[in-house]
Amino acid sequence: MPKYMKIEKEIIEELYVTEKCSTYDIATALGTNDETIRKRMIEFNINRRKQNDATKLAMSGKRNPMKRAEVRKKFIGKHCSQEKKEKIAYKQRGIPRYYARGENNIFNKRPELRKIIAEKMRGKTKTTEEKIKMSERMRGRFAGENHPMWKGGISFEPYCKRFNNSIKEMIRNTYGRKCYLCGKHEIDKKHAIHHVDYNKNTLCNGKTWGLIPLCAACHAKTQGPRWHWFNLLGNYWATTYWSEI
Repeated sequence: MPKYMKIEKEIIEELYVTEKCSTYDIATALGTNDETIRKRMIEFNINRRKQNDATKLAMSGKRNPMKRAEVRKKFIGKHCSQEKKEKIAYKQRGIPRYYARGENNIFNKRPELRKIIAEKMRGKTKTTEEKIKMSERMRGRFAGENHPMWKGGISFEPYCKRFNNSIKEMIRNTYGRKCYLCGKHEIDKKHAIHHVDYNKNTLCNGKTWGLIPLCAACHAKTQGPRWHWFNLLGNYWATTYWSEI
């Protein structure tokens, strides 16, 4: 098979959009692999289905394996006995997986695995051409509204002018230049100043809301479920902080 297989945009649109075929079905019909089809779709700016929609489509109509007579005959009306369920559970119990937590995590069971992977990857670098191709392929896919943490562009909003370096230094000194959550001391990099209520105009609206110093790791955590961190720090923010300074 040639390195670059020429596939017309109209063919992919007809099969993927109109006929509702999957990338795997299209690849099989054209004698290539599904990764090639996905690359052509990116090249032609053809939007792919969401995972949820793709799963529903794959299990709908004749595509559903339970619609086939031979499959239904094999499984319908048959159930696993309690003994068989216990055997399956026993075999699966304790199997290390990279996504499992605690003792069942494969990296916890085999600490040397991280070193093995690091040794294999050490010294391997991508060429400039490969980096450019990766950059072009990923450009815009996780930017703006396409990013899972997009919140309407609030990161572009300016901070209050009173939120300056002197205020930041005062907050850091108030807490002994330690992270409020984990207690980590500043070493080379200054701690970030976090707005507990996530309002950039806290100091400009005449209200003295809480500001706390956070290390880079803890500050990244607070950008996740904001309601959780707002509630967690709420009592301190409302009653304690400004009365202390």
